[in-house]
Amino acid sequence: MALLQERDRQYVQTFFKERLERPVKMLAFGQRPTKLEVPGVRRNPLMEQTLELVEEVGQLSDLLETTVAYAGENEDLFDQWNVPKDRLPALVLLPEDGVDRGVWFFGAPAGYEFRTLMEDLADLSSGATSLSQESRSKLQALADPVYIQVFVTPT
Repeated sequence: MALLQERDRQYVQTFFKERLERPVKMLAFGQRPTKLEVPGVRRNPLMEQTLELVEEVGQLSDLLETTVAYAGENEDLFDQWNVPKDRLPALVLLPEDGVDRGVWFFGAPAGYEFRTLMEDLADLSSGATSLSQESRSKLQALADPVYIQVFVTPT
C-alpha cells in the first residue's frame, strides 16, 4: 500500500520535474522486520514505513537512485558509510558525484521533515542552495568545521 496519497504523489512528482537537474542517490539503512526481541537492541517503530517511503519517493523521478541496505545483510555499505546501527533508520543523500556533503537523516523524514527531504534532494541535484548571500558570507568566514544536528519529535 502506498504511503503517499495520489494528490501528494503528483505534487512531489511535479516538484522533482521542475527542480531536479542531475541524478541524486538516496542510501537508506535499516533493519528487516522481525518479531524477535533482542535485549539491548532498540527497534524504531517507523522502520518499515521509513524504508518504504524512501523507495516510494525514489520512484517519482528518473533522476533519483535508491539503494536500501539492511543490517546483517549489507555490512559493506554500513562500513563504507560508517552508519551507526543504533540510529536506524538512516538516510544518506548524495549528489551525482557520490561525494558525501553531510546530508543525513536519522529516523523518519515525515511531517515537516518530508519537505526538507524534497528541498535537500533538489539542492544536491542542482549543486546550489537558496541561502542568502549574507548567510553564505558568514558560513565562508567560519574558521573551523561545524557539525549541525536537528532533532525533531513526531507530532
